This record gives sequence, C-alpha cells and structure tokens, in this order.
Amino acid sequence: MEPFETLKLPDGLATLYPDRPAWLEGRRGVIGGSDIASLLGLSSFTSPLEIYYSKVDNAPVVDNEPSEIMHWGNVLEPVILSEWAKNSGVTYDDRLMIVRSSTFPFLGGSPDAIQTNRDGEPIRWIEIKNVRSDRYWKDTEIGMPERVYAQVQHGMLCSGLTEAVVIALVGGSTMIERTVDADAIYQHGIILTADRWWNDHVRTSTPPAPDGTDSSQRALNRAWVAPQGSVEIPYTLLTEYKAALEAGAECKAEQDRIKQVIEQHMGEAEEATVDGVPVATWKISTRNTIDSSRLRKEVPLLAEKYNKSTTTRTFRVL
Repeated sequence: MEPFETLKLPDGLATLYPDRPAWLEGRRGVIGGSDIASLLGLSSFTSPLEIYYSKVDNAPVVDNEPSEIMHWGNVLEPVILSEWAKNSGVTYDDRLMIVRSSTFPFLGGSPDAIQTNRDGEPIRWIEIKNVRSDRYWKDTEIGMPERVYAQVQHGMLCSGLTEAVVIALVGGSTMIERTVDADAIYQHGIILTADRWWNDHVRTSTPPAPDGTDSSQRALNRAWVAPQGSVEIPYTLLTEYKAALEAGAECKAEQDRIKQVIEQHMGEAEEATVDGVPVATWKISTRNTIDSSRLRKEVPLLAEKYNKSTTTRTFRVL
C-alpha cells in the first residue's frame, strides 16, 4: 500500500486519507475531538466504554449509522463551509485528514477544514456545525456549547495552530461565526485527562466501567459476538440489580448501569452463575428492522424488500 500523503502543521502532522474506511481506521490510534468532549463529561453521545472499544486493536472498526440530525449535518457541512468561505474571502483545505500532535501523539483531531493563506500555509482550524437553535451560542461566556469549545481547543492543541473559527448554521437560516484563541490552561486540562485515560485503559487493555447509557450497551453488544459457556459473578451484583428493579422506573438509569456491569463480568459467557446456580443469561437474539438509511436512497414503496436483520444479545435475570 502506498503511504498516505501528509501535511506539516506548526506542532502536528496531518495524514490525508483517500476514503472514510481508511480514516476510521486511522482514528483508532488517537483520542479525537469528539472523544475528548465525552471524556471531559461535556457530551453524552459516546461513552468512555465505547471510546475504549474504538481504540483497542482487537475491536472491529464500526461506522455507526448516523441519526437524522447527524445525516443532515454531514450533507450540509460542505455547503455551509463553501458559503462561509465565499462570503469571507478565505481559502481552505477540506481534505479528509487526521492531525496528530507531535508533542502528544495519542491526541489526533479531524478538522472540518484548515484555513490557508495565499501561499497555502495553514493558519486556522475550522469547525462547522449545523444546529437547531442558538440557545448555547448567544447566552454563554464562550459563545458556544463547551463541548464545541473543547473540540476546537483539542484541534489547536493537536496542530499547534493558535486560532480557530467555528461556523454554525442555526435553524437552516442564520449563520454564526465565532473566533477562538488557543487557551493553554484549558488545553493543559485536555492533556491531563487524555493522558490519564489513555494510560489507565488503552495501554493496559483495561476497559472502563459501563455507565448505563445506550452508547455503553452498543459497546458491550459488539465486544463479544459468539457467547458460550457460563461464568461466576459476585452475589452483590445480583442483589444490587434486583434491588434496583424493585425500586421501579425511577431507578431505570441505575438498573441499566448494574445490568451492564454484570454483562461486562460475563464477557464471552452466555450464562451467569452464583455459587454454581444459574442466575442470568445474555444470549444472542435477532430482530428485523427497516434500514432507514437505505430507504432514504431507494423507493419507499418497496420497504419490505430492504428489511434488515439486527443481531444482539438479550440479558435476562432468571
């Protein structure tokens, strides 16, 4: 395979990827901007556990099907970028890339584009957002949601660029532009968080505890695809789970968290035991759903033709 083209930045190296699958594989080796927002507790889109499984070598690279909001964001992003650049008179490089920090190689960001000067030299990190409202864009001190601020600080940290611009299309009608300067103190917090998480989990192959979110459940379902056998689990986990179930709907989040902890203990086993007695199962089950992404591209009237089977593992307490 031919080596990928690279682009030098002030304190980082951008690797240019020919397609999305290669780019997804490249993301495995770094903590990205959306990753750091989650690790800092600023975003609930992806859990630390799902981030972990996206980094370890033995996990499959998964390209999650985007939600409707994410889909339209991906569609509109180049349009927003092009319109802003035309109105602002700037030039940019929007090739698919990962910018890996020269100082902290476990950090790597994917800009929506890099603004360049007349000589083609990189000068600003560009982040594009398509949002429903300006709620977090006009009434906050930093002028944007903190998860977005974390992303661009992470990007500047990876690249060595000292300025970023965030362009947000609000409600499909209003464009907001925010300039962000590099914040050394904030970036130091990013470094500490990323370094600790990378060393505690990825380097030691130690997955973080699940948090009960849909993201953690996705990660657990993908981690073991051929369950078999049984495994002993701590009795305390079973009693905690049953207590949470008895507490009712108000403890749903705790029910999900403890269930996922039990599943993590079970790993490749499809049956959990306490003192040799079966107490729970986590077995493969398959359900049929409509592939909505393909349905958008094909003929809606032929929906039955595009039925999609989804295989997962179903957890039950015996």
